[in-house]
Amino acid sequence: MNKLMICSIVAILVMSSVFPRGDASILDCWKTWSRCSGWSSGGTGPVWSSCQDKCEEKGYNTGKCELVDSNCPFVDKAYQCRCYGKTS
Repeated sequence: MNKLMICSIVAILVMSSVFPRGDASILDCWKTWSRCSGWSSGGTGPVWSSCQDKCEEKGYNTGKCELVDSNCPFVDKAYQCRCYGKTS
């Protein structure tokens, strides 16, 4: 992992312990950011599969990163992977 990825993960962990908000957890942020965020794109390939590859693995034709409401307590909107076209 590169230094930016490690620093980002550490920053998120620190923020989650300093600014807890309701039932949200650090896992919500990981699910939000791990695949489609620009700053986390360095992990695509070595750490996790691309959105398209993830959706194909789940039996869909297409995967797209789309701006949606975030479950992470630190941002209102975030890019998340959405899968379309379930294959039979």
